[in-house]
Amino acid sequence: MPAVLVPLGALPIVPEVLGAAGYTRAVRCVGEHGTIGHVFVRDEPDGYTAIGEHVVDVVEPNELDAQLARAEAELDEDLRAAYREGDDFTARRVVFTVFDDQRHEAAAARTGSSELAAKLGPPQFDGDLVPWRVVRERRGG
Repeated sequence: MPAVLVPLGALPIVPEVLGAAGYTRAVRCVGEHGTIGHVFVRDEPDGYTAIGEHVVDVVEPNELDAQLARAEAELDEDLRAAYREGDDFTARRVVFTVFDDQRHEAAAARTGSSELAAKLGPPQFDGDLVPWRVVRERRGG
């Protein structure tokens, strides 16, 4: 069985601005070719919110929850037609874009990929992508 050794440095310290907003820990993410990235996590009663290390400077933590709620409401509207009676989507994990990759500047939060299910497995943070995004999981129920 092939194996890869990936050198890991120390975890970064949670930036003060995020700490003040309830973010308490850093998590490593490993990319497809061994790239190491990080997200800063705020654990919540029904899930978590994770902010990628490369977008910390463009995110306003005090405004982020409202921005994510607006983007999720748009996602719900888009998905409403796909729901069937009896579908159980009480759990969701949504990856949000908050950075314009073309202009290299902050952008209004918008949904990227999403997983909706009755129950979600553990997150598989892509170290090539997630450090440039915000992820929110809600377990519902």
